[in-house]
Amino acid sequence: MLSIQRERIIGAYLSGIRQKVISAQLNISSSTFAPLGNITDKLNSRLNTTLHYNIVRKYLHDEGFSSYATCKKPLLTEKQQKNRFKWFGPLVVVERNMNSDDYVNVLANYFIP
Repeated sequence: MLSIQRERIIGAYLSGIRQKVISAQLNISSSTFAPLGNITDKLNSRLNTTLHYNIVRKYLHDEGFSSYATCKKPLLTEKQQKNRFKWFGPLVVVERNMNSDDYVNVLANYFIP
């Protein structure tokens, strides 16, 4: 029974029927967020075959499915970063190691009113 179904599916594919239609007939999820490994496993179990995931990826790509990685977004916007520096107060550059006297001096002259 499975070999007959498999032959019908391969015949349908070779005759030009789109894979989306074949997938719908097999009740294979067309979710664009399904991992490739899950799709490959489900397809192999339903067709009683062992297709490599690269072959499945190629067929999915040919049918218009693709994958992408989302862009990394900064945790803070530029405006938020500038506002954060305003909240901290003025920056004081110290070009050498700071001892306790220097620290008290910076606090007295720049931060404590």
